[in-house]
This record gives sequence, C-alpha cells and structure tokens, in this order.
Amino acid sequence: MNRTAISRHCILLLLATTCGAAGAQGTGNPAMPCFRALVEDARFASLRGKVALGGALDELNSLTSSADRPTPLERVALGEWKSARDSCHRLEIPYFATRDTQIQALARDYFAAVQALIVELQGGKLSYGDFGRRRLDLYEKANLRFEEVRRSILPSKPGTRQPPGTKQPIQ
Repeated sequence: MNRTAISRHCILLLLATTCGAAGAQGTGNPAMPCFRALVEDARFASLRGKVALGGALDELNSLTSSADRPTPLERVALGEWKSARDSCHRLEIPYFATRDTQIQALARDYFAAVQALIVELQGGKLSYGDFGRRRLDLYEKANLRFEEVRRSILPSKPGTRQPPGTKQPIQ
C-alpha cells in the first residue's frame, strides 16, 4: 500500500477503532459533514482551487505549487473560512472527548496548527503553495502519530506479526 493510501486510511481506521470502536458508540465524527460543506460554501468561492477547503487528501496533494499570495478579498475569505472551521471544530469536541486522551491532544494540536497556518496565509507570510505544502506535511505527521498511538492502545490481532523494530505490548 502506498504512503498516500496508508495516510488516508490511517486516520479513518484510528478514529473508527479508538476506545472501543466508533461503531459500538453509534456514530462517527459529527463535524465531518460541516467540514465537507465548506467546499461548496459560496463565501469561499475565491479560495477554491487555492486551498483544500474541506481537507480532502487529493486536494491537499494538488495544491502545493502556487506562488500566489492572497489578495485583499481572499484575505477576508480566509478569515471567514478560519471562523467556519472553528464552528465545525466545536461540533467534534464532544466526539473527541470520548476518545483516548492522546488522540484528543493530537486532534486538538493538528486543528490548532492548521488554524495557525491559515493566519500566516491570511497575513501574506505564505504563498498558497507554501500553505499547501506545510498543511500536507502537518497532515502526514499527524497521521503517523495517530497510527503510533493507535498501535499503542489497541492489542495486536492473534497470529499477526508486528513490523520489525516494534515492541509487543506488555500484557
């Protein structure tokens, strides 16, 4: 499996299996529809094709080369996007409160780091490509960390081998 596919599936797997599995708890992250809706929100039309409004991985990967910086109109839209992301994030706080404390911290830190990048982009300190590359880097690092935590809190399936260099959990 390639790195992109691993990253994409890693966060979904982690959120689905942490603390007794989301299926057992009944629902997934309630903020996801909110984040996805940002893609079609008319307030952010000037940002489409410049930032991954809903955070889709394919879009994150494709928006890393522009040297353009935000125009004054786009800076206003970036501020509104950041506020809308805050509203979506508030929907997921109770969801993450039911997760492992490490997962809560990782999710909170990742969200805050992306919000800080938006502030840098809005202030003209980053080009759209710089923002895209740094956001993708944050995403990949967060996914690796989520996977490490997931492995540390979930027992291995009987008969499966651990990757070389990893330790078996103490029983």
